[in-house]
Parts: sequence; C-alpha cells; structure tokens
Amino acid sequence: MFAQHLFGAAGDQHAGSIRLYTANWMDRARARWDVRLRQIALRQIGSRGAWALIALMGIVVLLGYQQYRWIVRVVDAEETTNREKLASSLKAFADDFDTEITRADLAFRGLTGHSQVDVLEKARERWQTFRELAKYPRLIASVDVTEALPDPFQISGSPPVLVLPAGLIHTSTRPHPGQFIAAQPFAEGRFRTRAESGVQFGGSPVSVRAVLDQAYIVRMLLPALLSQHLRSDAAERYDVLIRTAKTGDVVLKTGGDRAREWDVSRTIFSIRPDCLTDQADRGIVAFGSRGALSVESLLRQSGKCGDNETGAAGIWTISLQGHPSLAESMVSARRQHLAVSFGVLFALVVTVGILFVSAHRARELAALHKQFAAGISHELRTPLSVISSASENLADGVVEDQDQVRQYGRMIHNHSEELAAMIENAIWFARGDGKAGLAMEEIIVEELVMEAAATCAGMLQQAGVVLERDTESGLPTIRGNRTLLLHGLQNLLANVALYGRAGKWARIQARRNGASVEFTIEDRGDGMSPEDLTRVFQPFYRGRGAKQANIAGLGLGLALVRRIAEAHGGRVELRSQYNAGTTVAFRVPIFDPESKAVA
Repeated sequence: MFAQHLFGAAGDQHAGSIRLYTANWMDRARARWDVRLRQIALRQIGSRGAWALIALMGIVVLLGYQQYRWIVRVVDAEETTNREKLASSLKAFADDFDTEITRADLAFRGLTGHSQVDVLEKARERWQTFRELAKYPRLIASVDVTEALPDPFQISGSPPVLVLPAGLIHTSTRPHPGQFIAAQPFAEGRFRTRAESGVQFGGSPVSVRAVLDQAYIVRMLLPALLSQHLRSDAAERYDVLIRTAKTGDVVLKTGGDRAREWDVSRTIFSIRPDCLTDQADRGIVAFGSRGALSVESLLRQSGKCGDNETGAAGIWTISLQGHPSLAESMVSARRQHLAVSFGVLFALVVTVGILFVSAHRARELAALHKQFAAGISHELRTPLSVISSASENLADGVVEDQDQVRQYGRMIHNHSEELAAMIENAIWFARGDGKAGLAMEEIIVEELVMEAAATCAGMLQQAGVVLERDTESGLPTIRGNRTLLLHGLQNLLANVALYGRAGKWARIQARRNGASVEFTIEDRGDGMSPEDLTRVFQPFYRGRGAKQANIAGLGLGLALVRRIAEAHGGRVELRSQYNAGTTVAFRVPIFDPESKAVA
C-alpha cells in the first residue's frame, strides 16, 4: 500500500510536470506560427503596395507628359493669336497714318492756273484751307511750285515731299461741266492729262511740292495714332523703331537696343487713294467737275482702307516689340502654366504619397495591434497556464513535500509578479499622459539603484549575468516619480537578462551630468543589428533575434523607458554594436528645493 501510494504520488507529480511542460511548449509553438504568418502577410502587403506605387508614378509621369504637350500647344496658339492681334492693330494704325498722308496729297492735287505764280497762289490758298480744317493742321510745313513732271503717287526726300501735277491754262475758255483732268495711278505709263471743250494745256510741266513736317509727324501724329490703336500707355508698353525703307536711317526709336527679332513690322507712309475714294473708280481722282468732292469735304471725310492696298510702297518701316516681347511673354506664360500644372501634379503626388504612407502606417498599426493582441494573449497565457497548473497540482494534493510546495509557491508568486508587471506596463503606456498625473518627489539615487539591482538580482543570476554597481559618491537627490524610475531601471536590467546574457556581465552606473543625474545600463551581449536600431523604440516592436529565440515580451521595454525619460524632461541615448554589447542611458534632473512636486 505504501509503495502503491508512493508510486501513485510520484506519478501524479510527473503528470503535473508534463502538464506544465506541454502548456509551455504549445504556447511557444503557437507564438512561432503567429510570428511567421504575420511576416508573410506583411511581405505580401508591402509587395502589393510597392507595385501600386510604381503604377501610380507611371500614371503621374504620363499625365505630366500629356500636360506638357497640351500646355506647349496652348501657349503656341496663344502666341499666334496675340501676334495676329498686334499685327491687326498695327495695320489699322498704318491705314490711318496713310489716310492722313493721302488726304494731304489729294488736297493739293489738280491745281491749275495761267502761270506758275497763279498755281502757287492757289496752292497757298489750299494750304490755308488745310490748316483750318484738317485734323492734323501742321502736317504740311510749306508749299512751292517747280517745273517738273512728277512720278504719280510717290513720296521722296527727307523731309518727305509730296510732288503733285498741276496744269497751265493757255486759253481764257473756262472748262464746262464734264471737262476734267484725271490722275489714275493704275493706268499704264506715266501721269496723263486730257483736255476737252477748248481747254488747252501747254508749256513746261508744272508740279506743286508740299513739304511735310517730319518733326510734327514724329512728335504728334505717330504717338496719337499709336495710342489710338494700341493702348493709351503704348509708349510705356512698346518699343518702336521707324526707319526709312531704302536707306535704313532711323526716324524714331524708343526703348533700348534689342538684338532679338521684333514682334511685328510693317511698311507705312504711302499714298493710298483707296482709303478716301470709291473703290469702283480704282482710285481715279477727278477735279474740275461738279461731281467731284470739294476740299472741305475731303478734309472732313473719314477714311476707310480696303484689304487690298493700292498706291506705291511705303517709304518707312515701323517695328513694334512689347515689354516684354511676345516671345518672352509666351516663355513666361509657358513657365507659369507648367509651374502651376506640375505644382498640381506634385501636390497630387504628395497627397497620394501621404495617403500611401498613411495607409501603410495604418496597415502597420493594424499589424502591430494584431501582434500586440497575439503577444499579450501569449504572454498572459504563459504565466496563467503555469499558475493554473501549479495551483491545480497543489489543490489535488499531488505535491505533498514541503520543499516542492514552497517551490510551487515561489513559481506562482513569480509568475503573478510577472503578470502584474506586464499589465502595469500596458496600462501606463496606453495612458500616454506624459507628466500629467505624476507625483514628483525627492529620490536618493543610491537607494534607487540598489533597489533596482536587488529586484532583478534573481533574474540576472538565473541568466548567468554578473551585475556591477557603480554609483558616484555624494550624488544629490533627484526629482521624479520613484515608481516609474524604478520601473525603467528594472526594464533595462530585465533586457540585459533576456538579450545580453551572452556577455555574462552588466553594469548599472549613476553619474552627475550638469544639472542632471545620468543612469547608464551597459552589457557585453550580442548587441543589435542596424535594422533593429532604427525601430527599437517603436511600441510593440520586437527584434528578429527575440522572435527567433522565442523570448517572452511585449516589445514595450525600451518604449516605456523612453516615455519615462521624457516624462521627467530627459531623453534616452542608445549605443549598440552587433556582437559587442549595448549601452542605454537616460537623465533625470537634480532635485530643486524651491520647486514644488506636481500633484
């Protein structure tokens, strides 16, 4: 019976140990599969996101190219339209300018007299009438008479001179209605005169010379017409260059020297009968007939030039260039349109990039939440399984030996403390309120270091790590929350026991650094990889080594330490080299007696 009871008790103890081992093994296997599945899912999500981003960038590049082509076409069409508008305005200016010159020419055409003196007298009377009725009365500077046969509808000389044919009458018979002298610039040959009904012309050819006032033209006529057909501020908006067509002498020039091509150019200063006579008579000017226009009507008549220019070619050439020029304006417009368009595309790319990053972070956050849920369920399940199995063994009376009872009791106590610490870490980190609600007090540094070392001594000893304490003597007290600071030091020492055990050595150090006390935890373990260093302070992040070794934890240790340091107005510094060890340091301000603890 005793033997049966003994073997029965031993069998029950063995069964309890098997249950504990089986629970731990199943939890570890489940955790390993969860890690692998999460890694596969993250790789698939990242691959799809990368291809989506590449496709989006291709679409944006295509849109940018099409936008560039469209803007170039639009700007070129706009430049053509603006150039045509400016050319049309310059044509209207040239038509009005030539109309005034033609008006002066026709006003002195067809004069007759019995002698040169008589013709000159009539020319001066006509000039007086011109000065009284013309819109630009000072256009004619002087008139005289010479014996020469003029080339019809030609302007020559500098200053310009209008040379007009006149007739000498050698009979007293006055012309009857229907008798006329005609000047027809479109007829073949030179100027011809014809007499009828006893009117006879004889003697040397006589011409009337009307000298134009070039200074008045440049100073008054040209600016007035430019302002009328371009803009009132044409002098400020355009550079103007007027040259003689034959010699290229400069008549008028505004603006600086320009090596570039002018926007528009046109010949002006010609006699164009089509602007003031009926188009049906092809420019025939008749006088001596009752049906002919009077000089008064001619000077008051508004001109209207046709599209088909008649008369001789102009003697001046006018060129215009805007401020800026059309080419420069179009280049500037093209740049502005491109800047706006590509700015919109850039904003679109940035927006899509932000959305992509936000979606990526959301996926990472979702993955972290899943990882946290899986990790915390595993980490809570492990101590709960041990506590449940151990308490079940004790309740069933499987364990009766006092040493084993105490061992089971320590096991339940240790796992309960581990469970409480994990819950406290998660709750405080989730609160995320920084300094708010922290009770600050005066803390003795040496006591804080000794308590942290004593609390973690068993864990470090079990991991085979020798802990060295180095506290500077005479350190002043610090101001902080004792519970949080102790918890931060314990987290760092626990990390040494979990990840730095390979070095078999660690040191906790406290030194004064200015107005703060710096705490340093140093080990000679495996260190961290460069990839882990960039993410080690992220909440719930666990390094590849920790996952592969299936080391328990939530990935909150260093994140909690950084949050604690920031809550005390400090920051964490981490230095680690792969296979050489890790050093973590944070600072806490020295206690100021004049400051008050935050309630």
